[in-house]
Amino acid sequence: MYDVLIIGGGPAGIYCGYVAHNKGLKAILVESNDSLGGQPLLIYSQKPIYDYPAFCGIKAYELTNKLIDQLVNHSETKVLLKTTIKSYSKEDKLFKVTLTNNEVIETKAIIIACGGGIFKPNRLENISSENKNIHYLVQPLDVYKNKKVVVLGGGDSAVDWANELISSHITDDVSIVHRRDQFRANGENVEKLSKNKIKIFLNCLIEKITNKEIVLNNKKLIPYDFLIVQYGQSVDNSWKEIFKDLQMNQNNRIPVKQNQMTNLDNIYAIGNVCIYEGKPSSIVTAHGEATVAVRDIINKNMQIK
Repeated sequence: MYDVLIIGGGPAGIYCGYVAHNKGLKAILVESNDSLGGQPLLIYSQKPIYDYPAFCGIKAYELTNKLIDQLVNHSETKVLLKTTIKSYSKEDKLFKVTLTNNEVIETKAIIIACGGGIFKPNRLENISSENKNIHYLVQPLDVYKNKKVVVLGGGDSAVDWANELISSHITDDVSIVHRRDQFRANGENVEKLSKNKIKIFLNCLIEKITNKEIVLNNKKLIPYDFLIVQYGQSVDNSWKEIFKDLQMNQNNRIPVKQNQMTNLDNIYAIGNVCIYEGKPSSIVTAHGEATVAVRDIINKNMQIK
């Protein structure tokens, strides 16, 4: 039994989980990916954010990691990764929710914080998900301290992360592998790869990945401690089919009232997934919306006693 179920582990959902606990609610947060972070980590991790209070500029991944630390280490909100909502029904004033891990919970309120959709990183084919050293979402950088890191991909995200590991003095052993003969990333950042003495493997396909090394099609072997896979993302909006009675506009955004509630009683929406007149799109706005939704749940005396 929970006071609130939060769907989505991006900045809006992460902060919402912290606020819910801070205000005395028993909360659970589900995230479909194997790590929290959402779009800032998947799409623009290296982009500086200039409109967040207390920071003149902070990189997206740094801000996201601070939010994750706040939730995980300073709240008791339950977090389930690689999990989302499978179905739900309403019985009296309670929602009965079946999760994709087949766990069944009851909750008094639901907060949807799915952003522009559920972003899923494109994964390596025929590679076991049990290999804990293959990361599709970059972990806090200290995880890679003094380790051999191989980055797979040729776009901005792959090139940026390879450079960041060196420029942040995390490790001096970084390789990058791309299947084409040219990178697609910003030219200035591509030039930094050589300046940072990153080992570059272009026009290379991966034949095999063991627990210790990558075998390329030219038979070269690249030893690694961690693989960071940056092959882009796909967007999954199948969650919307579960909430069939939920009103959405022509841009697939959820109109909400002043208290962040949707047209369905006790179902709220926050962050990029919701819309109202005059709404600015920013992380700060999403955090304010999280606070409004949590406050409304409390005002309805929905705490478990």
